[in-house]
Amino acid sequence: MKAIVYHGIEDIRYEPDWPEPRPLKPGEVLIAPAWAGICGTDIEDLHTGAIIPIHEPHPLSGRMAPLVIGHEYSGVVVETAPDVDKVKPGDRVAMECVRYCGQCRFCQKGEYASCLYQVSIGQHDDGGMADLMINQAYNCIRIPDSLPLDIASLAEPLAVMVRAVNKGRVRIGDIVTVIGAGAIGLFGVAMALVAGASKIIAVAHGGYRAEVAAKMGASHVLNSKEEGWREEFMDITDGQGSDVVLDCGGNVVAIRLAVDLASRHGRT
Repeated sequence: MKAIVYHGIEDIRYEPDWPEPRPLKPGEVLIAPAWAGICGTDIEDLHTGAIIPIHEPHPLSGRMAPLVIGHEYSGVVVETAPDVDKVKPGDRVAMECVRYCGQCRFCQKGEYASCLYQVSIGQHDDGGMADLMINQAYNCIRIPDSLPLDIASLAEPLAVMVRAVNKGRVRIGDIVTVIGAGAIGLFGVAMALVAGASKIIAVAHGGYRAEVAAKMGASHVLNSKEEGWREEFMDITDGQGSDVVLDCGGNVVAIRLAVDLASRHGRT
């Protein structure tokens, strides 16, 4: 089958004859991916080898490069293990990418994303940039025919910001600041709008992403590369700062900035 395979730093290849997936184990589903997104961590892996194991296998999956990338995906169910009844062949699905142990203290609390022994499918095992892939049945979310599969592939990154807005306790009327206008930041703007924020301030580097942030619902877009943007930010917030700051930059500078821009009793 055809696949996009990570071999190592600065080495991702199109493989026209990649081996098809192994037989299914209990609880597993064979998927024909339709769309797969490119995440920021995929870019980091390409340039630095941030997550995908290169020199020794992942302790749980037993896998290392080369492996198929892609952990933001949608597709159609092709086959299920005999014990699976959540989905059936032909179902259209959006998918989560984390295989969790179910036994550690975080799994026992239902916090599966914090599983101590998790496997990221597409980073620690073969992912969605292939003709076929294996996922867990519990990771598959059936979607209606009215939802296009390209949009469904955005469910995983969108969920990141659904959780962030919930954890940030965004309330109707809050001022929300979003640092970064990549895909996650744009979803942060959209979710702050849905949550009822009165003002949504996107802090970006200008350019096309800033334009999209405005289209997604940002009431103010500030270019952090321009002089005076902090003063403008304080004017917008009446000198108080932001009720909630969503860091979508994921770096030390962005984290410090999030703290600086938060109001007294603000949440970051």
